[in-house]
Amino acid sequence: MAREVWAWCMTRNIWLTASHIPGKLNVVADKASRVFDDSTEWKLDANIFPKLTAHFGTPEVDMFASRLNYQMTPFVSWHPDPQAWAIDAFTLDWNNIFFYAFPPFSIIPQVLQKLDTAQTQAILIVPNWPTQPWYPMLTRLLIQQPILLPKHKSNVSLPFKQEKEHPLGKQLKLMACLLSGDPCQVRAFHQKLKQQYSTPGGLEHKNNTKSFSTSGSHLLISGMQIPFIQL
Repeated sequence: MAREVWAWCMTRNIWLTASHIPGKLNVVADKASRVFDDSTEWKLDANIFPKLTAHFGTPEVDMFASRLNYQMTPFVSWHPDPQAWAIDAFTLDWNNIFFYAFPPFSIIPQVLQKLDTAQTQAILIVPNWPTQPWYPMLTRLLIQQPILLPKHKSNVSLPFKQEKEHPLGKQLKLMACLLSGDPCQVRAFHQKLKQQYSTPGGLEHKNNTKSFSTSGSHLLISGMQIPFIQL
């Protein structure tokens, strides 16, 4: 490409020169990476994150973050960010990357679809919304019991506007899930559940198409009632 551009310029008697412009002066080109809509940069309470990694393991990368709300480095940003390891998580190969993600709620279906085809593990923070269309896929990808986070308005905050409350406020109930697109890991988890939660006498609960309970205290996976772990 560089040679083609150079040849094109030579045939037109155009000379190119390169020069360095300090970042603070390169306002137009760097605008996208320097301007944030920080009203969307919600972050999970930093005191909760180490409790999750102590239970699920330590991930290698924060997959949907920014320099305002990352929990760990390296992190992947949605928009150009000078501190990001990469841009746009959906363009990356997720195979063999154990990652953490607290994605915007609107893209949870896309995250699950990509994870479903990846040979990897992920700690995913999502709302406990059993009626959402993506919820059955979420439960299908589980490889450990999910952790239900305490329902408190301080669970999520804006890093530079701590006083601002999330629009859903105290009604937002989050859970942390360890997921995998590896069928072997999923089958191993289901086998473990059968050993722990089958009814006496070896009979399993009748299979049910639902993946949640009306009380919200447990999930139904392969016909078995699986309680949440309370943080």
